[in-house]
Amino acid sequence: MRAKELKLRKLGDSYMLVDTVADKVDMTQVLTLNSVAAWLWDEARRQGDFTAETLADELCLKYEVEHDEALRDVEEQLTLWREYGIIY
Repeated sequence: MRAKELKLRKLGDSYMLVDTVADKVDMTQVLTLNSVAAWLWDEARRQGDFTAETLADELCLKYEVEHDEALRDVEEQLTLWREYGIIY
């Protein structure tokens, strides 16, 4: 899978994914993320061509979480991102 070219912005304790067009922000296309989801987004962008498995592996290294739980959480997040059309 690959992630769209969206900008991740921190706003207080939350993060937002925004679509930028010609240096302008389209506020109709904003998705709010918590810190773990924001980290996953950055990791997905860093990996380029990622899978749920590769993201879960990195999640286990970053946070103290069992692999099965990490994989379930990653798959749930990826499902939401697919529904929003921000990964393909």
